[in-house]
Amino acid sequence: MNKLSTALASIEATCRQTLQFYDSDLHGLSHLREVAMLAGKIAAETGVDIESAMVAGLLHDCGRVNDGGGNTHAIDSATVARPVLLERFPHLDADRICDAIARHADGQVSDDPLAGALWDADRLTLIRLGCRILEDLLSTSPGKRLARERNDARRDPEKHDLGRSEAFVRETVQATSPLLYHGSPFLVETIEPQAAQGRGPDGEQPLAIYATPFRKFAIPFALTVVRATSDKGRWRLSFSEGNFTMRITNGRVDFSRKGYVYKVAADFFEPADEQLCEWISRRPVKPLSYEEIDPLDYAKYIAVDTSD
Repeated sequence: MNKLSTALASIEATCRQTLQFYDSDLHGLSHLREVAMLAGKIAAETGVDIESAMVAGLLHDCGRVNDGGGNTHAIDSATVARPVLLERFPHLDADRICDAIARHADGQVSDDPLAGALWDADRLTLIRLGCRILEDLLSTSPGKRLARERNDARRDPEKHDLGRSEAFVRETVQATSPLLYHGSPFLVETIEPQAAQGRGPDGEQPLAIYATPFRKFAIPFALTVVRATSDKGRWRLSFSEGNFTMRITNGRVDFSRKGYVYKVAADFFEPADEQLCEWISRRPVKPLSYEEIDPLDYAKYIAVDTSD
């Protein structure tokens, strides 16, 4: 665990004495931790106080009550963060940190180094939603460099070598987001690697267990798809605003069969893409826990494609 990871663990433990974080796949602790790590990394290169940047990153969405847009949540988060800062971090400049938090959703770059580090760190995580990061909307040179690396990796992950940044991504998720989610139609005590259809170069189908930091993104894989004919049923996914759309060709979901989403430890996995959306393990994994998935709860996200 590097210095930033150690610092983040201490900051989070301190905040938890006063604060309960919003539970969300998109803006919950997984997101807050990544923003805090990125803000600390940017601060280390720009001369900003690293602890202030990381505290701002961890608290920047602490006032959220939903995953909606706009800047109301930023203002609310600054309000929630102030007493935490005054009580738990009296040595830091609460006014400056709260100002950075309140402005982080205004849609504007900043000349203030702390606000710029937080703004850039938050923007850099948009890659998890499939969004290209616009360099012109970033405030710092390190932020713009990280944006180029992430955008290049998103366009061509096989050819682009992120080097130290890839290691940073791996350690960030493994150290600060210890849980991943794996969806399966089967209830098992040990998850075994399986061939993934169509993955890998030249149709290669490596044996692996696939998992994601986002619970909702694991749910489609917990559903049982029944093929309509002797041909293999196919389905594809798209994601928007934190939910999935599952479009099935030559098949249907068996709504009578429950599925399962497993929680697994991230330290058994390595990243399969630079967007942090997919992680793989090539060895059997014992899940930490599981929950049953009722397909009927997700019927509105499932469509049958009859065009071919």
